[in-house]
Amino acid sequence: LQRDREERFGKGSAPVKKKEEEPLEKVKFAISQMKVVYPTHSYGTQLKTCFQTLKIYLENVLKNPGEDKFRKINMANKAFQERIQPMIGAVNILNSCGFVEDQGTLVMGSVDHNLLKDVAAKLEYELYYL
Repeated sequence: LQRDREERFGKGSAPVKKKEEEPLEKVKFAISQMKVVYPTHSYGTQLKTCFQTLKIYLENVLKNPGEDKFRKINMANKAFQERIQPMIGAVNILNSCGFVEDQGTLVMGSVDHNLLKDVAAKLEYELYYL
């Protein structure tokens, strides 16, 4: 493949890099996949609870960006274990918002206010139509 590329485009051609997906697009994709995996006629209550909990996490960070307790989520917490962990895609939403796993805790480093507002609004929109 490399030799074919060099013959077509010259020796100095760089391989095509895949464009990194934007965090908000990742969130939208995760939400759409969750709605497919968990249809509302069977999982409506669980999905609604999951989205509400995610929204609360994000709104707490937005209201108190300087407080560490709102920028950390204990993954052993009962609410997290019952509402977020079992829902495929929910942790991906938190990761896309800037939370990173560190020894059983999801930690948010820098806060992207615009992203968090957009994701909270998207979750609010989805909750309205569930």
